This record gives sequence, structure tokens and C-alpha cells, in this order.
Amino acid sequence: MPLSYWLTAVALFHKEAYSILQEVQVLHGFEIQSDIRDIDYFKDLSLKLGRNRFYLDLGRLQETIDFLLMDKDQTLSHGDIKLDNLWGKSLVDLDNLALRPVAIDLGGLFSSYRIPKELWGKHLEDYKALSGIGQMPLERAVIEGVNYSVTKEVFGSSSRRVTPLIERRNAQLLAYRDSILAA
Repeated sequence: MPLSYWLTAVALFHKEAYSILQEVQVLHGFEIQSDIRDIDYFKDLSLKLGRNRFYLDLGRLQETIDFLLMDKDQTLSHGDIKLDNLWGKSLVDLDNLALRPVAIDLGGLFSSYRIPKELWGKHLEDYKALSGIGQMPLERAVIEGVNYSVTKEVFGSSSRRVTPLIERRNAQLLAYRDSILAA
């Protein structure tokens, strides 16, 4: 399926989830906590995998985590959007659903399709128009979402059996993340 299909599906999912969460918070008066991994999660994975396997800039990742924790555009989020979980017309592997910034899903989606940053504008405008979400500067948030989602995917997949295909995909994801962070 093309990126436009998934962007629409994610935007509409976020819109509905955001509406439901707002209603729950207003009617029942409780706040749902965000599910963003802290820096210790990534440090532990890095130690388990061996420091030389992947370069992990802990300072930059901490900046990303801090930014995402302050992001007000949080809703029920898939949290693991990648090509493996985009199956036919369905988004599968829903066991990671949690409250997170929308930028994590958008970062995962843009990373999967390796969308050049200079082409993000139209996609982000379409997302905002469909979802109604976008209080924070969305482009900056998605940069952080790319860093978080790619780092989480690469380190998470590397803790399982790594095939040559996974190695190649991880290298592509890291190259994409690094190009976005360097821009």
C-alpha cells in the first residue's frame, strides 16, 4: 500500500483515539501516563548487545526522550509502525498500543518509507488536516520521532535472531535516521 494510504489510516486512528482519550479524561478525571522508554532501557540494550554493534548517542537520545515527553500531541499510538506491521490494508501487531506522541508513529512511518525530509511538508499538512492533531511544531516532533522509533526498532530487533535481511534493514534505518538528524 502507498504511503498516502497509511498516513490517512494513522491520522484517522489518532483522531478517533484522541477524541476517546479526551472524553475519558474529562468524564473520569484521570490522566493516562505516556509509554516512552527511558534512557536506561536503551543503555541496558546497548550493554546486552555489546557497545561496538551500533553507535548510540545517549546524549542525543536523551534530548529526544525529553522532547517527546513534553509533546502535548499524545494519543493512543501503535508505537511500532514499520513495513512488517503494514499487512495488506491492515495495521497489525497491536500489542504495543499505548499513550505516546503521534510523532513516534509518524517517525516510524516516514522511516519505513525513507521519505526525504524535504518532502515531509505535504504529508504533515495532510496528517494535520485529517487528524486535527498538531499543537507542537510537527516537523521538529517527527525528527525526534524518527530518532526514537528507529533506535527502538534497531536495538529491539537486534536482541532477537538477526538475519542478513534484518541487518540490511537496520543499516538502512540507521542511515535514514542519521540523515534526518544531520539535516
